[in-house]
Amino acid sequence: MSHIPPRIRHQLRAEVGFGCPVDGCGCPFLEYHHFDPPRRVRDHNDPAGMIALCARCHDQADGGAWTVDQLRAMKRSRDPRLRERFRWLRRDMVTAVGGTLFQVKTPLEIGGKPVVWFNRDREGQLLLNFEMPASSGEPRAVLVNNDWLVRGELMDLFASPLGRKLVVKFAGGDSLSIEFSEALSAASLAKRCRARGMSVSTLPSALQFPITLCEISLTVAEAGISVSPSAISVPGFSFIGGLFQHADGFGGIGLSL
Repeated sequence: MSHIPPRIRHQLRAEVGFGCPVDGCGCPFLEYHHFDPPRRVRDHNDPAGMIALCARCHDQADGGAWTVDQLRAMKRSRDPRLRERFRWLRRDMVTAVGGTLFQVKTPLEIGGKPVVWFNRDREGQLLLNFEMPASSGEPRAVLVNNDWLVRGELMDLFASPLGRKLVVKFAGGDSLSIEFSEALSAASLAKRCRARGMSVSTLPSALQFPITLCEISLTVAEAGISVSPSAISVPGFSFIGGLFQHADGFGGIGLSL
């Protein structure tokens, strides 16, 4: 099986509007289907004979659910209604943002407004919320209790088929990345943090493992704001940390837009 170059993957995602083009689907967790000719006939990465589909629809396409002409018509469908939820529901989660590990309700605010925050459902599972800021005031990505939508002039959207990672990029340089992983122990959490450039010397003994780590990266290009799991950079200020913060309320990072 040959490797699909990133530029071809992006082309295939863009031509279907970054969501599965099958009628009624719209799932953004995309794979890449070879249909003209099928890969069993010739191993190729010709984008003219490929289409981006979600895993379920990909399996159906492999089984012959759609003709070549139908798949070609789907390739011209650039505006699916994106529908998906993050499936990572956990009672305990730590968020890596701006060089700090947070176990708080709202780890990041900008301009006095929450950017990343958590609610709990009736079963006590954490639900992720995100409202992506833009200094221009243009619409951006929003997640409400794990349900998300993307608005604005989208340049790219990548969603891992495993549901672990979402990357959204907009015209003008604004971007968002959210990635989930599971740490089985304090040692594995510390190792992951070190791999991201964070140096977490101590963790509270009350932290329950296994625990889910949520890593947030954000760029607000016009404002010069860049936030990664390990650092913050704003005009005239930068910070690289390795702390742990726990609080019932905000207790997170506040920036000005």
